[in-house]
Amino acid sequence: MAATQSSSRLPSRRRKQKDNTIRVVDETPRKFTASICPTNLVQQKERFLRYGILPQFVLRASVSQLEVLSNKPLGKVSTQYLQQALKILQLVKAKYISGDEYFEHAFGPKIDIKTASSCLTQYLNCSGLDGHMNIVFSSDLDCSARMMWHGPHVKQNRPEARKHTLIIKNSPDNFYLREQGIICLANHEIGTHYLRSLNDGLQPWYADRKMFGLRSTRGYHFRKTEEGLAALNTILQAKSKFLYGSALVYYIACMAETMTFKELFQHLEEYVQDPERRWHYVMRVKRHLPDPNDLGGLGKDQCYFEGAMEILQDIDNLELPLIYSGTLCTDETSRVRRLARLDCLKLPQFMDDLESYRHQLRWIGYINGILPKPSPRRFKKGKSLGKLQQGIAYGRDNPNKNQKSKQNSPVYHLERAPSNMVLINERNSAQSRQDDNDVEHASSPIDAKTTTSLPVSATKHQITNDYGCILEKISSRLTFHDDLIKRVETRLSCASLSLKQSEKIMFNGLEGKSGLATELPAALPTTARTTASPVPVIPSKTGKHSVERDEGSFSVQSRPPTQHETNEAKTDSELLTYRVEKEIRDRRPQITKRPSEKPLLLRRNLTNL
Repeated sequence: MAATQSSSRLPSRRRKQKDNTIRVVDETPRKFTASICPTNLVQQKERFLRYGILPQFVLRASVSQLEVLSNKPLGKVSTQYLQQALKILQLVKAKYISGDEYFEHAFGPKIDIKTASSCLTQYLNCSGLDGHMNIVFSSDLDCSARMMWHGPHVKQNRPEARKHTLIIKNSPDNFYLREQGIICLANHEIGTHYLRSLNDGLQPWYADRKMFGLRSTRGYHFRKTEEGLAALNTILQAKSKFLYGSALVYYIACMAETMTFKELFQHLEEYVQDPERRWHYVMRVKRHLPDPNDLGGLGKDQCYFEGAMEILQDIDNLELPLIYSGTLCTDETSRVRRLARLDCLKLPQFMDDLESYRHQLRWIGYINGILPKPSPRRFKKGKSLGKLQQGIAYGRDNPNKNQKSKQNSPVYHLERAPSNMVLINERNSAQSRQDDNDVEHASSPIDAKTTTSLPVSATKHQITNDYGCILEKISSRLTFHDDLIKRVETRLSCASLSLKQSEKIMFNGLEGKSGLATELPAALPTTARTTASPVPVIPSKTGKHSVERDEGSFSVQSRPPTQHETNEAKTDSELLTYRVEKEIRDRRPQITKRPSEKPLLLRRNLTNL
């Protein structure tokens, strides 16, 4: 009956792990488009680039909504970091001539959708996020990529029901569709936006941020932290560490205040030669205007550069990994420090070593002229360094600098004496000389103080000669060590002979054939004859006699058995066994016993002692 029930058991209802779905579409789904995204973007782009006709964008948002967006802090244009942005643009222009060559150098050659899909799938598998999101390639997206999620409202507190979708623009003007750029894009969208959103669903403030005093995720301050952190993570694995993309967007928004659509498009040719990419930049800042040829711009994209600047300027106070515990601003981590659940966080791969990650951010700040040059990080001995870590630790001048320095170091560089010298010197202590008076201690051939390190500039011939002298001294030290071992073995053999002779004398004394052990046979060595000398009997406070013990002596003094011992012992062999065991116990550290406690009678043979 039991077998029948087990065989007819219902299958498990556990959900199987889903794979990542990747699809290509011509138009972005309506639920993934923003209200200020033009619906006729492809047609207006072709009209302007072919015939020079000014675009007329059709937006989903109403005119009143666009006015509210323009008056919000997120939509206003700021010029606070204009000088820093212009400085970065000039540095890139002086080194790479144009932005197109910079993107080619920083993100590598272009790749197709199939290669990009395999790279993203591998990135998700290595991060443990297989089956967590859908990937969509669209050709009419108004940005390079976008991470979106849909599901129950946050008030319902069901973060596990959310479904995330990564939308990537499938167009030649997307400079992230490159060999290294796709990894940088994954660090931006998945490693920053998705993981912070995923960890935020595990925190107690997910359903009600106001109760914990946290800002809304649609505010200006949150956008600066979110996009600024993502902009820094974007160039972590890029071949060039300039904040060129975010600085260019910041500069374009500032120039839009004083230029029309056509003027701004022509002005950007100094930094971006590709016309499709220039169209993309100008459209982003002019799309909200009723007439795109008017003055003014949208400062929404300035939060990338502003957030990166604020994070780098306060990099020493950036709380890692608390900033990744949810969708938090940099100044909100102190409020949730005691409430955040840090034991279940999922961090990106580039944050496995937090100190290395912080050091990389410092180098990014130095390369962009924001922070002073940091000191090279000292890696632990035996730890393998990647090319990225080596380039950052040594200024990117020579990634293999650490390996070359090891090759140039001398092979025979000795700064410490061998370990056996230290043991022999410890053997020559005062306590050891007092215990071993009969052993003559020879002087140490080599001392640790006399050992000197070889100079780095020494020639190969000098190193060979000096090393030969050191080997001769070490061999003499080993010879001395062997002699010392032989002397110790001789001493142990003499001690064993002395112990056997003492047992024999004790047995003769108990038989009544001899009294005290006053002499030893002449056959024993001198050392054994000295150690087996009679031991004086010292009267104790209890009225009984005790034996004076010496750690270097193995002699035993016999005496007639007491009345108690005679009554307890039944035979002479048992009495002899008891006396020997008692003498052995007396040589051990004494333990206080109760007066009523009687000694145990041990029945052992002399051969087992």
